[in-house]
Amino acid sequence: MPNYGYFLPIAETTFTSVRFLDISEKFELKFGQAAPKVDKTGVPQYVLTALVKFGEEKPQTEGFTITLDDKGLHQIKSIAELTPIRLLGLKGGKWSRDDSNQTTWSFQISGVEVLK
Repeated sequence: MPNYGYFLPIAETTFTSVRFLDISEKFELKFGQAAPKVDKTGVPQYVLTALVKFGEEKPQTEGFTITLDDKGLHQIKSIAELTPIRLLGLKGGKWSRDDSNQTTWSFQISGVEVLK
């Protein structure tokens, strides 16, 4: 995974429940066109979407950026929807848009583990 300065490690137990929903290619704008996002070495990045629960709050969907080769992508795509998972290498950072004073969480992971 890329190592961005504003992403800090977060305890994998931060979410009391994590259930896999989907994984999809991550895109970025390049010269006004959507292009697949890759890390510094050219490995594709994806967004893993999960249903997460934090403490006693209601579950909500959250996206996690993950860098994967074809083998890793195939393994994650084989996970059935709503399967309980553990997020490995969880990192988080806050950011805000130039035209806003609101901050938003952004998350990265290095892998997932299916819970039994």
